[in-house]
Amino acid sequence: MPTLSELLSRKIAPEAIDPHCPSVVTLSAPILPRTNKADGQYEAEVFNLLLANKVSLGIKTVMMFTALRVDGAVELIDGRRLIVEVKFRMNWEQACKAEWEFRTFMKRTDVRPFPVDGGLVVFDEFSGDWAR
Repeated sequence: MPTLSELLSRKIAPEAIDPHCPSVVTLSAPILPRTNKADGQYEAEVFNLLLANKVSLGIKTVMMFTALRVDGAVELIDGRRLIVEVKFRMNWEQACKAEWEFRTFMKRTDVRPFPVDGGLVVFDEFSGDWAR
């Protein structure tokens, strides 16, 4: 049996992984849900609502992200850009996740597609102890 010193002195080369390729899709038409689950249905509903109400909300562009940690972004008529995170049910855990996702996205300047001025968290309803 090898000693701990021998095990610790071994060189370990991590395997190369195939990372997900980030993408940004500018929406020009309503989208279909990515999944039949309630949260996937709600995410599509939110982005379709933002797209359908662009003019009244002062939105120039609605974007959906893949592999960028947050769900998407909106660019306002005045040029400001807000990242968008959609949560179906909001409670303490989901609030913490949303904050972490925003913070992680903001730190990743290597894949962030543009400067960001703020963020929006959109949710359907409170759950757990927040529902009281």
